[in-house]
Amino acid sequence: MSGAIEIISSRFGIYHAVLNSSLIITFSDSTIHDYLGLKESAGEELITDFFPELVGLENDLLEVLNRKRDRLTLNAINRTAAGEIFFNLHVFSDYKNDNSAYVIIEDITEGSLSLRMVQQKRNEMILRNNELIRREEFITTLLNTIPDPVFYKDASGRYIGCNSEFEKFTGYSKTDFCGKSPGSIFSVSDENSYDRYDRALISRGGSIHYDAEIENRAGEKLYVIINKSVFPDSEYGGVVIVGVITDITSRIKMEEQLRVSREELKDRIDVMQKNLSIARGAVDALLQKDFPQSNLFDMECSYLPLDQIGGDFYSAIQSENGLNIFIGDISGHGVAAALFLSLLKYFSESIIREYGYSPGRCLEELNFIYWNKIISSYFFTAVAGIFSFENGIKFTFSNGGHPHPVLMKAGGEIFFIGDNDTVVGIFESQKFQEFETVIEEGDMLFFYTDGIPETHNSSDKIIGYDETLLKLFSECRRETLKETIDAIIKQVIDFRGDTKQEDDILLLGFHAV
Repeated sequence: MSGAIEIISSRFGIYHAVLNSSLIITFSDSTIHDYLGLKESAGEELITDFFPELVGLENDLLEVLNRKRDRLTLNAINRTAAGEIFFNLHVFSDYKNDNSAYVIIEDITEGSLSLRMVQQKRNEMILRNNELIRREEFITTLLNTIPDPVFYKDASGRYIGCNSEFEKFTGYSKTDFCGKSPGSIFSVSDENSYDRYDRALISRGGSIHYDAEIENRAGEKLYVIINKSVFPDSEYGGVVIVGVITDITSRIKMEEQLRVSREELKDRIDVMQKNLSIARGAVDALLQKDFPQSNLFDMECSYLPLDQIGGDFYSAIQSENGLNIFIGDISGHGVAAALFLSLLKYFSESIIREYGYSPGRCLEELNFIYWNKIISSYFFTAVAGIFSFENGIKFTFSNGGHPHPVLMKAGGEIFFIGDNDTVVGIFESQKFQEFETVIEEGDMLFFYTDGIPETHNSSDKIIGYDETLLKLFSECRRETLKETIDAIIKQVIDFRGDTKQEDDILLLGFHAV
């Protein structure tokens, strides 16, 4: 019989003892000692000494012993013996023997610990959900303060949210398009272009902007400029794409109205051509032709603007701090871009003269000026840097959404340097990181605008922002900087073939000699 009792105790976690009228408990089951963590010498003692949970319940115990009640039960008692245990304590009347009762201990440790884990997981989930709710409320409040339509998508191109202005602009509520792609909501002229731009943005980071044509819920055709930036987020496939829409429908409709009368259109074109000619001349005068001379370095530049006025700008300014470099790419083209470029030249060179020692501060000051004083629909990418020559050559720079500079080492190694922040002019208080690299004798450092990596060929392939671009630069390495730049530009033109140039092409080089 004792063997059966041990099996019941060890296999099923049920232990027993006997209680007499003096509330003395006798442990007839030897395995209970190990379970409760008792000393082997523990024998006949008051039940309340072993189970202090029963203190105050002595009268209830006596009622069970005197058969005035069937049993007394205490549930989920927690102890620490060899490990943490949970058990139910039952005291049953002995109907065969007077003034006697059975004490049964029922082990429920496994279920109780599992329940505790479930409760912990549930509490963690509640905390996480509350945090997500607070985060969503914060983002929603922030976005709704922006006067332009704003949306954000996951890495697969599906909408995950927007601000209230975007709902008003499109006529769709957030629940209408969340989880869907643009093509399933709007009538878009070319959904593939959306995918192509998103893939390029995820690949290289920074920002991108392009024109698009959509229909709102009422069927009205809208013409927009979409400005996108990418931000890391593990919740949505690794990144979140944030887009800001600028409505240019009125401008496009005005352009369509100009086509009504050929004569009127011709007159307007003549005026525009004259303005463009003046602006082109002004832009040409703004672009730097001569670079600082030194026996430490050479500088060369190649610039291929579009037929219309381009938006690329560069400058190299010698100062007491060293040699300041600035290269920028303005959104848009035409007379407005020329005006914008002249402002950029004025502000950038003024700021460089005051804060040239800190490229990050230069971009922050420029960003503040353009956010507060310039038309909000214009923005630009830029790299601001300074070469210092106190002990060798060190290049310190900040990048505002611009393609990464390429460093070509004298030994043949070639790579991108630094990282970039968002474009200049998008957020009021944007901060810009600073990066440093050492330029050694024979090294060449190149700055360029997106006209080179985004050059298309007849197969609609682009050079790209990855290893293909580095390979192109590496294959064009020559003895001198000018020969190298000429070879790179020739390779870009050969890649494009008969395809029309779609953007300005600017390449600025520095050679430590």
